[in-house]
Amino acid sequence: FVSVSRPLIAYYGLENFMDQPVYLSLTLAGAFLTDAIDGMLARRLKQDNGIGEWADIMGDRALEMVTMWSFAKEGLIPYTIPAIFTAKGIIVDSVRLYRGSKRGDFSKPLKYGNNDNRFERFTYGTSKGAYILGIPVFGAVVNTALGIGVTTFGLYRGIRSLINHR
Repeated sequence: FVSVSRPLIAYYGLENFMDQPVYLSLTLAGAFLTDAIDGMLARRLKQDNGIGEWADIMGDRALEMVTMWSFAKEGLIPYTIPAIFTAKGIIVDSVRLYRGSKRGDFSKPLKYGNNDNRFERFTYGTSKGAYILGIPVFGAVVNTALGIGVTTFGLYRGIRSLINHR
């Protein structure tokens, strides 16, 4: 349930606070915070299973898509950024599903492609979060350097996931 709430919280903020950048960023921060809460609860309650990991991945994808496509529609970021993230997500997650079906094991989706490194996942998630949260408030400043960096980092992780097998 917590994973599903992320894009819904983001959508609420995007619909109601697009003209109020600070409130929008705070609402989006709440959506990102649910990701951390979800992970902590799953580990504490020993429910960090494959279904939960897949739900988490889909919640992340939905949050990315809702925010980035909305920002592109508003002219805050170029359409190429959400297009790249969408294509990468579809390709990488399809390969994850395919690998899981070949192995008969869908229990650990993050292990496929060596993308389960906690430090790298934290760094990527934090930089992507800073980018998304910064767009409403800082606009073009965040959009240039951080947008290019996050998109490049995401592509690197996606390509590496496709190439590496474990």
